[in-house]
Amino acid sequence: MLFGVVLGGGIALGREKLSGKIYSEREIKKLVPFEVIAEIPPIESLRSRRPAGAARGSQASWPR
Repeated sequence: MLFGVVLGGGIALGREKLSGKIYSEREIKKLVPFEVIAEIPPIESLRSRRPAGAARGSQASWPR
């Protein structure tokens, strides 16, 4: 079982490194000799925003 966990973790890390996606300003600076002038912030999904006091799974009256 431990072998499966280690193997799965290794495969996941390998896929992440080989994906070619850029996640941070630091990674961009490694790739290009230009100055970074802007960065797009992460977009918060509507599902992750809940009105104050609304419990998870409750039927609060807010737009979907």
